[in-house]
Amino acid sequence: HAEVFRTLVRDVEGLITVEQVADDLSALADATLDCTLRWAWPRLRQHHRPVPTFAVIAYGKLGGKELGYGSDLDVVFLYDDSDEADKDRATEVYGAFVRKLITWLTLRTAAGELFDIDTALRPNGNSGLLVTSISSYETYQAGRGSNTAWTWEHQAVTRARFAAGCTRVAARFEATRRAVLTAPRDAAALRAEVRSMREKVRKARPVPADRFDVKHSAGGMMDVEFAVQYLVLAQGARHPALLDNAGNIALLQRAEAAGLLPAGVGQAAADAYRAARCRAGAVAGRVSQRMTQRKPHLDGLAVALLLGCCALWGFNQVATKVALADIAPLTQAAARSAGAALLLWAWSAWRGIPLWQRDGTLRGGLLAGLLFAVEFGVMFSGLQHTTASRMVVWLYLAPFVVALGMPFIRAGERLDRGQ
Repeated sequence: HAEVFRTLVRDVEGLITVEQVADDLSALADATLDCTLRWAWPRLRQHHRPVPTFAVIAYGKLGGKELGYGSDLDVVFLYDDSDEADKDRATEVYGAFVRKLITWLTLRTAAGELFDIDTALRPNGNSGLLVTSISSYETYQAGRGSNTAWTWEHQAVTRARFAAGCTRVAARFEATRRAVLTAPRDAAALRAEVRSMREKVRKARPVPADRFDVKHSAGGMMDVEFAVQYLVLAQGARHPALLDNAGNIALLQRAEAAGLLPAGVGQAAADAYRAARCRAGAVAGRVSQRMTQRKPHLDGLAVALLLGCCALWGFNQVATKVALADIAPLTQAAARSAGAALLLWAWSAWRGIPLWQRDGTLRGGLLAGLLFAVEFGVMFSGLQHTTASRMVVWLYLAPFVVALGMPFIRAGERLDRGQ
């Protein structure tokens, strides 16, 4: 946060350009990712080798080194399993590692959080595994087999780059990236697909007719980015200068120098895009500051929500107590858990989220389920011997124990007297 503030001060004073702001913020994110990887791996209980063959690939604004204040990090996690004796075991270990990384990077403390992490650009999106082997990634991007990347995923690759981790994986990723960008394509079909995707994004983010959104309106930043991505995919094989991940401003200038844009158009578009980024960065910074500012006290809405939650939980115990005359406590607990499992399955099916996959969470999930089963069994059985009001009192003693004990575990969770 101190480094971001230093960049912000130099930005406000006009000492650095918008490109330098983005370079500084992107470099800081890269360094944070690298530091987290090196710190976390030895502390992972399942780690199976001294140094992981694992890499973080940056997409989106981080990938294009156009990160702004408050931007989230679009990342994809890759590993090399070519020398792994047990490839399934490697998938489990790296899956557990990624989940810990995301937890540590997004954990909110008294000082705030580091970054929001978005992994939706990984192969197969939210329905895919959190971590992918580099060989599977190569096959997916190259379009071999039935499970292949879409054109919009190749558009995303134009801005992808290695951010942190194993350089061996980095080299294979960059080779795959360049192979994707230089693959032969039908220019007319590519143009139609890019325009179709742009229209889908436009419909998903409608802008009122009387307003101009610097990012999403016609002629805004999104249009420029889609145009650059089309140029890279259509002309990258004939113009290698477009293959470098140099950012949209530099790529527009290179496209003009290569004769792909009329004289002056590339530079004018680059200047307009720079101005739009300045405006978007200023707005995003103010919004992020409002959203991440920690309140020193509980406001009315927070108190109302907490009271509502307490009322629902209290009524839960009353309903259980009333039903005991006809339904045994453990039967009630089983029915409640079965209903929750059914709702979870329906939600996952609707969102396309796989419930069963080898990602190292089975033992932890079984343990959590066992602990909840014991909790409900004890609680529902206890209602046979006491009143619902007493059970609620004892149940709500637990949060106070946690609140009082957390400062001894994590200093940032300390409460003041008012709280």
